[in-house]
Amino acid sequence: MKVITSGLVFITSLACLNAQGLDNEANGLKSISLSDTGTSIVAEFNCSVHYDDHSPRVQGLEVRVKLRAGVDCELMLPQGIRPLQVPANLAGRVNHLTLDNNSPNTSFLVIEFTEPMLFTARPGTNNNSVEVLTRTLSNKAPDPVVAARAKVEKPKVPDAAMTADIPALLSAGRNHLLREDFSAGIKIYQQLLALPDAGQHPEALEYLGLAHQLQERANGPSRQAQAGYEAYLQRFPDNPGASRVQQRLDAMLATSASPSRAPEPPASSPRASGIGNWQLFGSVTQDFWSATYDRDYAPDSLQRSALLTLANIQVDRPGERFDLQARLNAGYQNDFSDTDRPIDDQGLVANAFVEVTDQRWDWSARVGRQTLYSDGVLGRFDGMRASYQWRPKVRLNLTAGIPVDSPRFTGDTRRQFVAASVDFERLLPAKLDNLSVNLFVNRQTIDGIADREAIGAELSLREGNWQASFLLDYDTSYAILNSAVLHLGRQFSERLRVYGRVRAFAAPYLTSRNALIGQPVATIDELLESYSSEQIRTLARNRTADGVGTSLGFTSAINQRWNLNGDISYLDIDGAVSSGGVVAQPSLEQIYTAMTFVGSSVIREGDTAIVGFRFDSTKVADTSTLVVDLRLPIGPSLRVGPKLALSWRDARPLGDQQLLVEPGLRLQYRWRNRYRLEFDAGYRLTEMQFNDERLASQLYPEDSELSSELHYSLGWRVDF
Repeated sequence: MKVITSGLVFITSLACLNAQGLDNEANGLKSISLSDTGTSIVAEFNCSVHYDDHSPRVQGLEVRVKLRAGVDCELMLPQGIRPLQVPANLAGRVNHLTLDNNSPNTSFLVIEFTEPMLFTARPGTNNNSVEVLTRTLSNKAPDPVVAARAKVEKPKVPDAAMTADIPALLSAGRNHLLREDFSAGIKIYQQLLALPDAGQHPEALEYLGLAHQLQERANGPSRQAQAGYEAYLQRFPDNPGASRVQQRLDAMLATSASPSRAPEPPASSPRASGIGNWQLFGSVTQDFWSATYDRDYAPDSLQRSALLTLANIQVDRPGERFDLQARLNAGYQNDFSDTDRPIDDQGLVANAFVEVTDQRWDWSARVGRQTLYSDGVLGRFDGMRASYQWRPKVRLNLTAGIPVDSPRFTGDTRRQFVAASVDFERLLPAKLDNLSVNLFVNRQTIDGIADREAIGAELSLREGNWQASFLLDYDTSYAILNSAVLHLGRQFSERLRVYGRVRAFAAPYLTSRNALIGQPVATIDELLESYSSEQIRTLARNRTADGVGTSLGFTSAINQRWNLNGDISYLDIDGAVSSGGVVAQPSLEQIYTAMTFVGSSVIREGDTAIVGFRFDSTKVADTSTLVVDLRLPIGPSLRVGPKLALSWRDARPLGDQQLLVEPGLRLQYRWRNRYRLEFDAGYRLTEMQFNDERLASQLYPEDSELSSELHYSLGWRVDF
C-alpha cells in the first residue's frame, strides 16, 4: 500500500497537538483571571512573553493582544490557533479565549467579550504576563454630539458667550476650565456641538471630555468623559489630537475602577457551582475529525478519523487560612481509521495536580502532573513545586520531579531533576523600581549519569517607553550556553512600537539524552553497554547544534480600524557532527519576513479581518504565502470564519516548484454562554512541478503531481 507522507505526518502528530489544546497550561498559559480590583484581565504565561501591541485600539467585542515570545516559549507554544479555557471568574465578561501563533516568535492572545467593551492593554508586572484593562459599554453615556443636538432647552451660559461667534465660545469654554468652573464649560461645549460643524467639533468634543474628567475627580466617576473621548476617536481618528485623546482615555482605564462592573466571587459565576465553600467548574468537549488524502499515482485514498473527548475540571476551596485547588485536564482518543497502520486508542493527561496555599505564612505547594517553563524546567513533569515568600521582595522556590515527554505517556522514571530558584522583585530604588530577577539552579540525571546541570537567570525591566528582558541558561557540566536571549522594545508613540531580539542557543537543548538520537537503542543503560559515560556525553554534544538568531519588528496603528505588523528574523544553526554511526546533519540558514494587516469592524461591527504575507527563505527552498482570514459575527450567537491561504514554493537545487491552495471555513455557535457547537472544514490542493525530467520519470509517469487533502471536524463543548 502506498502511503502519503504528509498525511501520515499530520495524523501521527495529531494526538500530540490535540493534547496541547487540552487546557491553558498545556498551551503555555499559566493563568488568566480578573484582577483584585476587577478592572483588568491578567494573563500569565509559563514562559517569557512581551507585550507589543493590541487591536482594535479602544473598543469592540474582541481584542487581539500581540505578544513577542521568548526563546523558551518557542520550545512549547504550538503553531496554529488554540482554544483556551475561560476561568470561572471571567465567565460573565469573556465568551472565548484563543491563543493564535502565526509565526515562530509572535503570538496573539484573542479575548472575545460577552458584550462590547472599552479596553487597553499593557505589559504585566513581570516578563511573562500581560494586562488588559476593560470597561463595559452596555450602559455608557449617550454620544455627546447626539445628546447636544437633542436638547430642546438651550443651556444657560454667560450672556457674552451666548451672543458671541464660535471662536468666542471656544475661548469662553477654555476660560471656564481654567477657573475650574467645569459645569459652565460643559454647557458651552455642548452648545458648540449642537451647532453645525464649522470646524469646531474636534476641539469642543475633546474639551468636553476633559471637562467631564476634571469634574469627575471632584464629584466621583461618571461615564461622560469616557463617552466624549470615544466619540472623538470614532469621528476624528486622523485628527492631530487623536493620540492625545487616546492617551487620556487609556489613563482613565488604567487608574479608575468600573462603577458598574464590581468583581464577583467565582462561586456566583454562571459556570461555577459549589457546595459550601467548595467550587467546581470546567468543561467537557468532544470533537470528531476526519481527513481524506488523494494522490495522482496512488491507487487508493488514505482516510483517517478519530473521536477526541476532553474533560477540564477544576475544584477550589477557599478557606480562612488555607486555599485548596485541584485540577484535571485529561482526554481519550478513539481511532476509527480503517488502515493497516492505525493510531490506536490512547489516553491523554495534560495536568492532574492538587495545590495548597497558606495565606498566613504565604507559602504554597503543588503535587502531581504540571507544566513549567521557568527555573530551568523544560516543560511538563510529574512531581512537586513549593514556593515561600521569605521576605517582601524575595520568594524561594523548589521543584522536583520526573519529565513527561507528552500527555500520552507516563513520567520517565529514568530521568529525575531538582531545581531551586529565588525571585527578587523591585530591586532598584526610585525610577528603576521595576527590575525583577529570577536566579536558578537545575540538576537532572538519566540512568544514573548527569543529564543536565544548569544555572541561569531571568531579568525583566520596564522604564518609561522602554521594556527589556534577558534570559540565560548555562550548562556547567557541558560548559555550553543552552540559551541566551536579549529582548528590547520601545514605544515611540501611541501609533508605533518597535522591538528586537538577539539570541544564542543550543538546538535542541543539550542533555545527555541527546546521545540516543539515531541510535538503535532506547535507553542510556543500553547505550552504556557499548560506550562509556564520557563517550555518551561526546555523542550527546555531537548531536546538538549551535545556533544564533536575531529579529526586528514593529507594530503600527494606521487608524482606528487597521493595524500593521511587520517582522523580519534571521536564523543560523550549525550542522551536527558525524559520530557513533550517525551521519552528520547539514546546517540551517533561514530568513523569515512577515507583514500582517489586522482590521476590526471592517465589514460589520465586531468582525476581525487579517490579511498577511509571509516569505521564508532557506538553503533548500523559498516559500511565499498569502493569507486572508475573516471572523464575522452573524447575530449575537453565530460567528463565521472563511479563510484562504495561497503558497508558492521554489525548491533548490533542481528548481522544482509547488503551489498550495488552502480554502477553509469555520462556524461557531454559542448558546447561553455555556454551550458551543463548532464546525471546521478545509481543503488543500497541492501541485508539484518537477524540473528534472529524468528524475521525475523514475518516480512518476508525468513531470507533475497533484495531491489533495479534505478534512473537517465537528464538535461540541459544555461549560459548567
